[in-house]
Amino acid sequence: MRRVATLLLMTTVVLAGTALHGDNSFYRITAVKPNATMSDAVRAFFILALGPDPAEMTFEKQAQALIDMKIIRKKWAGDGNAKLTRGKVAYMICRTCGIKGGITMHLLGLTERYCYRECTYLKMMVGGTGRDYMSGGELLGALAKAAEYCEKHPDSKVKPKGSAETAKEEAETAAAERARKAAEEAAKEADDSAKPAPKDAEPEPADNP
Repeated sequence: MRRVATLLLMTTVVLAGTALHGDNSFYRITAVKPNATMSDAVRAFFILALGPDPAEMTFEKQAQALIDMKIIRKKWAGDGNAKLTRGKVAYMICRTCGIKGGITMHLLGLTERYCYRECTYLKMMVGGTGRDYMSGGELLGALAKAAEYCEKHPDSKVKPKGSAETAKEEAETAAAERARKAAEEAAKEADDSAKPAPKDAEPEPADNP
């Protein structure tokens, strides 16, 4: 239990220092998952690449936006519940951050294997191989590193293309609506707490004998 609490605290601190402004509940739930899924990664990289959290958007629409931006391969969108590998996340990082790599990646193109090697070299990911599965905490750790890289190299970051532009606008509208509702609820709670408590009813006088 102490380990989980420490992981949640570390995740919150790391992500707070980046441009990742998704729903905190998404990060909290993802942080303690023993196996992250493709759905987790698609939502996370949608936030990293486009900004708003697509909480109300379907996995298929989120995935299509990333496909149009070449962040994920089309075949990966077939199953949002598929376990996530380090190689796939490394590929998403290189595509999102615009990491070109060395001679091998220039000659052979971006593959999961070489993207993982590049991310390991850049210390954005550590340990294991590109075929290994990732936990939710490991996904968020890699995501935070990618966000830091994007902040240092903003010109290299991928630009919205195709359906991604529409998806970004839709997610921004939904995020604004969530914020509006949250503000209204907070105002209502403040009004309710400011109201004076009802006075206790005075006891009726006893009948004289």
